[in-house]
Amino acid sequence: MTLSGDRRGGSGILKAFDAGLRPTLRDAATLMIVLSDNTATNLVIDSVGGVGAVNAAMDELGLSSIRLHNRVDFEVIGDDVRRLGESSPRDMRTLVQGIAERAIFAPQICEAVESVLAAQQYLDQVPRYLRISPYAAELSMNTPVTVANKTGFFPGTRADAGIVRFDGGEGFAYAVFHHGSRDKTFLPESEGSVLAGLIGKAITEQWWPGGPAAAPTVSTPYDPR
Repeated sequence: MTLSGDRRGGSGILKAFDAGLRPTLRDAATLMIVLSDNTATNLVIDSVGGVGAVNAAMDELGLSSIRLHNRVDFEVIGDDVRRLGESSPRDMRTLVQGIAERAIFAPQICEAVESVLAAQQYLDQVPRYLRISPYAAELSMNTPVTVANKTGFFPGTRADAGIVRFDGGEGFAYAVFHHGSRDKTFLPESEGSVLAGLIGKAITEQWWPGGPAAAPTVSTPYDPR
């Protein structure tokens, strides 16, 4: 594929590059996931056959609530991100659970997908209050918990779906969505991001094998006093 003059604003890095760059499909998919790159997202959509092909694949997987309505085009999306795409939390959780269990695609594909999700650099939602490091693998650090996820963000909307793995082998798959907030900001303490983080903290503490007190979470200003 070749980067053309059709570059999209918003999150991502390809919008700053000159036309003519030739990323691989995996390069584009990685940028789509780890940086929510909107230009890379459109490259991937086009490469797999367009909006209809994406929806047909979701139908084949039995995930009919996952609908892509358009390529990333903010003139079309306007003030409602649902013009881009929609999903129920249940179907999105089913998708990431299938990846975690190596069941929804061939095992080697699931493993490759999770490795890209694990490189995610937006960790301000569900993993927000977990003791994780995005650099653990490359620095050979042992961490009690790892996260492989994909976030989405839009004024008044936050979405996060992913896989949390504990070092003892346990863990969980999740999808947490928040839409219609009066907080339209992208500030670090935006309402939707904090809410998702508190949910991630609560689930991890509930399911941590050693009990809530031993869970790898951090204290927050919102903890009960």
